[in-house]
Amino acid sequence: LTNVCDSPTASGTCVPQHYATMGSFDTIMARLLERHPNVGRQRIVDALLELRAKHQGFLSGLPLRSIVDMTSELLAQASTPTCI
Repeated sequence: LTNVCDSPTASGTCVPQHYATMGSFDTIMARLLERHPNVGRQRIVDALLELRAKHQGFLSGLPLRSIVDMTSELLAQASTPTCI
């Protein structure tokens, strides 16, 4: 059992009440939606699939925080305009 506070933390982040029962995918999605509120779910899923492809089709074994950080970088790169 994990004790999770469902009230806002000092950093202003609110943990969902069902956080302790969420699966890994739901946890990753919740964290990415929190970091990137203007990005749609489908774009996040696409970024996760891109990340999985970069890791030979596997993300298992990586810490969730690493997956969130690497996916967040992909989302940030996609939103940054490139100049030619």
